[in-house]
Amino acid sequence: VKRSFKFVVLLLVSGIQICSGGSRTWKEKNLGEYTDIDFENLGEEWEDNDHEKLPPDELPYGHPDRPKKPLDLNKIDLSNPKLATSFGQEKTILVFVTVSGSPSSEETNDISAIWEIGLGNNHIPANRFPIEDDRILFTFHSMEIALEAKDFFIEQERCLDVEIDRQVFHGKYFQNKPEPKETAKKKKK
Repeated sequence: VKRSFKFVVLLLVSGIQICSGGSRTWKEKNLGEYTDIDFENLGEEWEDNDHEKLPPDELPYGHPDRPKKPLDLNKIDLSNPKLATSFGQEKTILVFVTVSGSPSSEETNDISAIWEIGLGNNHIPANRFPIEDDRILFTFHSMEIALEAKDFFIEQERCLDVEIDRQVFHGKYFQNKPEPKETAKKKKK
């Protein structure tokens, strides 16, 4: 009789624990026991208690509350009117980068992915789009950011050239720079 009584008591205690385990709130559960509903509840509570807003300089580019950088007129190259006029504007800028050698499309994709990570590490947001086997299109939110990226690109060993608004900048490691078309015409005369 004592054994059966102990067995019944043990069964009742374990049954109570099993039943009470199912009625725990999502806050009392381990992270591994969370369901989709528990994660939704956690997200809602997090948003409700998040009274701190992002500082204005950490807002995404294009956000109306993000402060605009002051225009530094010393950085503007007045010899190129296109670059000078579009410098202060915040519009999407297209930058074409050519990889040196004869890379395959996979190699170009790998190199440009490394460059994109390098730009991100320098707090330069960029999007890249491979357009040819040796050429990549990068997009930037403003001319100032594009010029910072251009400085980054021309320092890269595999960068043949960078083109912004039809102006070509050669890479630092590119040895056989072609002569500009204007000087080649003058020599023929």
